[in-house]
Amino acid sequence: MRWKLVLLACFLIALTVIGERGAYRLYQLKKIAQKMKNENHLLQKENESLIKEIENLQEADYLERLIREQWGYLREGETLLEIPGNSP
Repeated sequence: MRWKLVLLACFLIALTVIGERGAYRLYQLKKIAQKMKNENHLLQKENESLIKEIENLQEADYLERLIREQWGYLREGETLLEIPGNSP
């Protein structure tokens, strides 16, 4: 009879540790939750950055500067002067 109680106790302990709702599963879920929180934080930062970029793109001065820098556009009457050896 005593060995049955010991066996039952071992079984219950095993279920507590490795069962579907056991300590190990709880540990795994906490790790997943933390990873998701970190990812969410990064996505929120990226979202804030993109919102700021959208706001900037709605400003004419910023948009003009961006177009001139990235696409090499010139205003009418401007001349591009390239000096050899000074390219980035």
